[in-house]
Amino acid sequence: MTLAAGIGATTAAFSVLNAIAFRDLPVKNPKALVELSVTMGSSNTVGFSVPMVRALERSHDALLNLVGFAWQARANVEVGDELKQADLLRVTGDFYSVLGTKPAIGRLIGPQDMNLASFSSEPVAVLGWGFWQREYGGDVAAIGKMIRIEGKPFTIIGIAPRGFTALSMIQEPNVTVPLATNEDPQEAAAPGMLWVHLAGHLARGIRLEQARARLAPLWRSIKTDLVPANYAPQRRANFLSLGLNVWPAQNGMRDGRSRFVQPLWFLLALAVIVLTVACMNAAGLMLARTAQHTHDIGIRMALGASSLDIRRQAVAEAIVLAALGSSLGLLIAQWASPAIAGFMLQEWPGSVVLRLTPDLHELVIVATIVLCVCLLFGALPVWRMPRRSSTDLFQGGARVAARIGRVGPILVAGQVALAIVASIDAGLLVRTLQHRATADPGFNRASMTVAELQPRPGVPFAVASPAANVYDRQLFDSIRAATGVRDVVFSQPPLTGVDWLRSIVAADAPSVPIDVAYAPVSPGFVNFFGLTLQEGRDFTWSDGSGRPRIAIVSQTLADRLYPGRSAVGEYINFGPTPAGQHIEIVGVIKDIKFYDVKNGSPLMLFVPTLQNPEASQPAILLRGAVPAAALRQAVFSLGRSYVLRIRSLDDIAKAATRQEQLAAIAGSIFSAFAVGLAALGLYGLLMYVVSRRTREFAIRVALGGRAWTLINLVLRQGAGIVATGTVFGSLVAIVSIRWLESLLYGIKASDALALGIATLVLTAVLVIACAIPAARAARADPLTLMRAE
Repeated sequence: MTLAAGIGATTAAFSVLNAIAFRDLPVKNPKALVELSVTMGSSNTVGFSVPMVRALERSHDALLNLVGFAWQARANVEVGDELKQADLLRVTGDFYSVLGTKPAIGRLIGPQDMNLASFSSEPVAVLGWGFWQREYGGDVAAIGKMIRIEGKPFTIIGIAPRGFTALSMIQEPNVTVPLATNEDPQEAAAPGMLWVHLAGHLARGIRLEQARARLAPLWRSIKTDLVPANYAPQRRANFLSLGLNVWPAQNGMRDGRSRFVQPLWFLLALAVIVLTVACMNAAGLMLARTAQHTHDIGIRMALGASSLDIRRQAVAEAIVLAALGSSLGLLIAQWASPAIAGFMLQEWPGSVVLRLTPDLHELVIVATIVLCVCLLFGALPVWRMPRRSSTDLFQGGARVAARIGRVGPILVAGQVALAIVASIDAGLLVRTLQHRATADPGFNRASMTVAELQPRPGVPFAVASPAANVYDRQLFDSIRAATGVRDVVFSQPPLTGVDWLRSIVAADAPSVPIDVAYAPVSPGFVNFFGLTLQEGRDFTWSDGSGRPRIAIVSQTLADRLYPGRSAVGEYINFGPTPAGQHIEIVGVIKDIKFYDVKNGSPLMLFVPTLQNPEASQPAILLRGAVPAAALRQAVFSLGRSYVLRIRSLDDIAKAATRQEQLAAIAGSIFSAFAVGLAALGLYGLLMYVVSRRTREFAIRVALGGRAWTLINLVLRQGAGIVATGTVFGSLVAIVSIRWLESLLYGIKASDALALGIATLVLTAVLVIACAIPAARAARADPLTLMRAE
């Protein structure tokens, strides 16, 4: 069972890690697949404009089969009379053919459905397999039916194959439509509208670095040709500063799943520790078994069996045990892999489809694990097999059996060392989770409720206009009247764990763009969040559409933009769109960690929702007890939006620590398992020693020895093993902690409490493991031994 648990945990951890980070996309020629993105600043990436896509199609010397796509999360989809939210994917006409995807039923979107030159398309839709199963019960008659997307009718023409995730490794598009549908052609095709993502294949014989080099001059000419003549100088400079990068997409597009990779590596490392401890434990047991059966081995050799025959039997026993453990371990992995993935991706914003079926890499890893298990616990007993003749074994059987030598204690010391490593690492992660739960982000997070809004079908997310400003005030008044809650603001949900980034520059002295965390908020947010206004003012309801664009920045950002002087009254720009030009700073607040208390940027930029059409009504934040039904009715009654879901800020913050929770929970379970195995190994070794030294202990008692002397003999041997393991384990833990530091928050790698608790718990368990054999040694009775003899 211990081997099965170790093999199962290791296989499950690698299975999830492989599915998220290492598998090739199930598309045609994945190794040559690349993703293209526009860069703004050092890390902020966006899509391309439609004219840019048309121009990049000329890059046939570097790239082939260029396709465009755009994801829209939570689109309104009407299936019959029911309103649903679906992940919508818009694609160019050759998207499916370039990926080599075949339909499960019907047909897929093709060149006849989408004309990029005129930016026009047919109102057709392809359903994802999972969405088709859930909403249509897998009925083939769904083909040809109408489905409404954002209030507009589309005809279902086909079903994507099962498990199709487009260019994502983990997310299935529920509905796919042509790129040009449901958009204002004139607005969507504007040079400054950066929303289309691109992917393609490298041309034959072209490496990634060569493709980047060949695209660089083409990209410069594209920007020069497409920059509108009516752009102001600074906006023109921003447009011309846009960068182009090419990324490998063999393992899927970059979509935020990378934050799960390190916790999974940690989980895999802990699983390997548990497996190693289990193998050492099994090796110790088999070694003791070999020593105990020395007399039997002597009989077999006397009857003609060779030393090679004895070793062959031991190898066969090890192989059978490893095979049984591996089979049971694979069954455990089949259950554990979906459980780990489901827990980790529970808050992923989309329909998760993770391919956990074993591939060639995984099968090789499992085979390697089984081989290592056989070598670790099977080879040692074979190596320690007696090389004496049968006569020697008969004459010295008892002494040979008792002589385990140094191997047994070394194995147990190794188990103790690995248990120390697992316990200390797990303790640090548990302490990290506690610190994140109680960390101060710099604003008042108490009793906060977040209601996420969704525009009703056919209503755009944002329209910056006087009418929209009036609606916002009406919505606030309606909510206050219906719920009795006075503190209400619009804002991006805080503490989500992911910064919403923008790249900005100082308008009067353009320099290298600065990546900042960006949040649209409504008037009154300073008081609502309990922020400290260092200088300037808060937003007001008069700062609406048609008024000069304004922003509030954090102190660190103000000092970075305008060192040594006040930032209030200065101007910033971000991006090539009109909404990001000539923005006046009207206030500076004390630094906060708005999105993430651990890795969140102190460089914060707040803009009024009244002036930012792409981010109007991100969510409603309320403070105090909120009657959910009254809130939903108040929002729905005004006819523009409805409440998608209501959560407390504490729940949002807890969901943002999902990877830390996984590491802490798994670390605690695995460390407890490792400690238990180490204690079992120590207990088994000492019990074996006591059983073999019973004659010696009885003679000592007969000669006047005291029970405490016998207890001291056993405890001293156990203490030596524990001390050796603790020293080596602590040294290994110090090295491993350095690798773990990026997962820690609020504590140092040398956190005394975590180290002390881990060592104390392990020591207490091992003391108990030593005490039981010591107590047995103290009960050695000479009379009982004489009767047995």
